[in-house]
Amino acid sequence: MSDSQIKTGEKVVQRSGKTDKTTKTDDIHIADVVNFYELYRVKGRKRLFTLRAAPSASGMCAMIEFMNFANTCVVHHNELESLGHLVFYTYAGHKDLTFKEVFRHLYDAGADKADFANKQIKEQMENAVPCFDEDQFKPQHMERCLVWFVEIIKKLNDGKINQK
Repeated sequence: MSDSQIKTGEKVVQRSGKTDKTTKTDDIHIADVVNFYELYRVKGRKRLFTLRAAPSASGMCAMIEFMNFANTCVVHHNELESLGHLVFYTYAGHKDLTFKEVFRHLYDAGADKADFANKQIKEQMENAVPCFDEDQFKPQHMERCLVWFVEIIKKLNDGKINQK
């Protein structure tokens, strides 16, 4: 299944609006729905942004806050980092994880539930990134990931509610 397909009910609908054959989507995970390469963190800001337009010749980029079209900013492309390119380091012998894999672990662990927020940060980190390297994956990194995770889930849920 390509990245350009979005899960809706029991059908898979392409962004072009054409409907594929009715297909069960039980095997699709929410982490497969979000394109993390289109989400950017802007240095100095806590929220996630998407590109509004291609960078100008001087390297300036117009950005829109993720699913909040009223909040915009202009930044230099050096201040951007795509979530799709983030890597979480683990101990030697273990595979380093992408943000998509961490997002999947957080979702499966129920990180959007209140009881997950009450856990110690170290326990939250172990759920999100098994075998994480404590020298490179700090508590502030985990807190930032949780903020992004909750923001993505909340905005996706708000969008689903607004469509009904």
